[in-house]
Amino acid sequence: MNSTIKRKLLGHLAGGVEQAMRQQDRSTGWFLTPEGGRATYRQDRIYPMALLYTREGTEWFGRKALLNTIVRAGDALRDFQDRDGRWEFIKPDGSSWGKSYMPWTIYHWLETFVLLRDHLSDAHRRSWAKGLRLCYTGIAEELRIPVPHNVPNWHGMSLVRGGQIFERPEWIEIGSRQCLHTAAHQHRDGYWPEGDGPTNGYNTIYIHALGLYHAFTGDTSVLKCLEKGCRFNATFIYPDGEPVETIDGRQNYESSSRYYGWPGFCFFAQGRRFISLAARAFMSKPCNELYAQVGGFIQHGITGSEEPTPWQKQDRLVYGGKALIRRKGPWFVSVSGYSPPPNSRTAIGRQRFIMSRSNCLSIWHERINLLIGGGNSKRDPLFSTFDVGENGSRRLEPDLVSFKTVAKGETIRFRYGKHACLLHIEWISKKALAFTFELPPATRRDTVTEAGFTMMLNPGNKIAWRSQGRNAVEGDATLDAKTATEFQWGASAGHRKRLMIGEGWSLEMPEDTTFQWPVYPYNPYAADNAAPEAEAVGAVSIQFAESGKRRFVLRID
Repeated sequence: MNSTIKRKLLGHLAGGVEQAMRQQDRSTGWFLTPEGGRATYRQDRIYPMALLYTREGTEWFGRKALLNTIVRAGDALRDFQDRDGRWEFIKPDGSSWGKSYMPWTIYHWLETFVLLRDHLSDAHRRSWAKGLRLCYTGIAEELRIPVPHNVPNWHGMSLVRGGQIFERPEWIEIGSRQCLHTAAHQHRDGYWPEGDGPTNGYNTIYIHALGLYHAFTGDTSVLKCLEKGCRFNATFIYPDGEPVETIDGRQNYESSSRYYGWPGFCFFAQGRRFISLAARAFMSKPCNELYAQVGGFIQHGITGSEEPTPWQKQDRLVYGGKALIRRKGPWFVSVSGYSPPPNSRTAIGRQRFIMSRSNCLSIWHERINLLIGGGNSKRDPLFSTFDVGENGSRRLEPDLVSFKTVAKGETIRFRYGKHACLLHIEWISKKALAFTFELPPATRRDTVTEAGFTMMLNPGNKIAWRSQGRNAVEGDATLDAKTATEFQWGASAGHRKRLMIGEGWSLEMPEDTTFQWPVYPYNPYAADNAAPEAEAVGAVSIQFAESGKRRFVLRID
C-alpha cells in the first residue's frame, strides 16, 4: 500500500460533496435524509469535508462554500445539545432512541474542530469548544467504571483525544483506562464477543478506536491485541473487499464495505492488504456517502508494505475450530460454526441487536461476487442451514460443527442436539460447484428436518426457472419488492433437469425445493425491526420426502 492511497481516497470522497451539500437544510444546518428527516450521525460527514477543505491538492481546498456548509452543520450539533451536552438519537427512519453522547459524532466533530479552529470565527470557536467540553465532561463521568463494549471503548479513545486537545490530563487517564480494559477482554481468536460470538463489523469498531488510541498515545501495549484483531478480520474478507457476513451475529452482508478498523489495521502488513482490498471496493462505486470513518485513516493512519491475507497464503483455513474458509480458484466458500451454547440461547435471543447464528453457508465467485449467503436473521427457519424439529423442540443454531477435507472438496458435520446433519462441498471446475445437504438415517427417522439457504438477489434482477419432463415448466420474473415471486419443484411432479437461471449463473435444483422472493431478515436497527427493500433476499427451502440427500449445482456462465 503506497502513500498515494490517501490522496486517492480524498479524491473519491470529493465526488460526494456536492450531493451532501444539496442535502443540507441551510436554515438548520442538518443534512437531511432522502425522506426529508434528520438523523444525528449524518452530521459526521463534516469530518471528511474538513479534510478536503484543509488538504492542498483537493478540488475543495480552501473553498468558502464548503467551509460554510461545515460551520452550519457544526452549529446544528451545538444547537441541538441539551444542557449536559447530549443529543436525542434520531435514526433515518425518524425513530427516536433517547438521549446519549453519540460516540462517532462527538469524535468526528472534535477532529473537525481540530482541523478548522484556525478557520473559524472566534464566536464559532468558543461555541464549538464549549459544546465539545460538555460532551467530554459527561463521557468522563460515564467511564469511571470501564466496560468492555464497543461504545465505551470508542468513548475512551475519543476522551483521550479530547483530553489532549483541551489539556485535561484526567480525561486522558480515564480514557486510557477504558481502552486498556477493552484490549484485555479481547477473545484469544482476535475478536470481542457480542452475543457469544464474533461480529466482524463491530470488531472493526473496536480496532478502529484502539488503533487511534495507539496513534494518539504511542502506547505499544495494545499492539498485540490489534495484531490479533487484524488477522481475524483479514481472514474474513472476500477477495472483492467486502466483509464475510457468515460469521457475523449482528450485521448482514452489505454491498459497500464497512470502513471502520483501518487506523488499527494500518500498523501491520497484512492489515494494509485488508485496507487495500476494502479501499478498492469503496472506490469502485460512486461516492454516495461521505464515510467519516475513512477520515481517521487519512489523518492518522500510516502506509507501507503489504502482506497477503491468510487465505491468500493458504487455500484452506479452519479458524479457531469454528469457521471454514476455502479459496479454490475463482471460488470462495465460507461455512460458520459459531453459535452460543444451548443453555444461553434463550437469554441471548432476547437481546435486540443479536441475530440467530443459523445461516451458515456463503458462496462467492469472482464473476458474480456473493450469491449464496447474505447473513442471519432472528429465529427464522428461512435463514437457517438446517431446521431440526424433535418432540416439540426446534433447533436452528448448530451446537457443534466439524470440518473434513474429502477427495473432491469438504464435508461439514453439524450437530443439533444428538442429531447430525451434513453439508458437502464439491469442486467441479472453475465454473461449477456442487453443494449437497444430507440427513443421516437416524436424523431422518427421528426428526422433522428441513434445510435451506439464502440468495443475494436484488430488486430489478431477472430470473427464470425451467424444467424438462412430462410436466415441463417455464417461468420468469423481474424481481420487484412489491410482487412475490415463488416456484417449487415437487417430488412427484415428474420434473427433470430443474434449473433456476440468473444473470451470469444457473442453479441446478433437486426435487422437494421451494424458492421465495422477497424474504426479509430481522432488522435490529429499525424501531419496528423491518428491513428495507435493499436487504431482501431469495430463500430456498429444502425438504427430504423421498431422499436423505439434496444436491445443487451452481454454474457460472
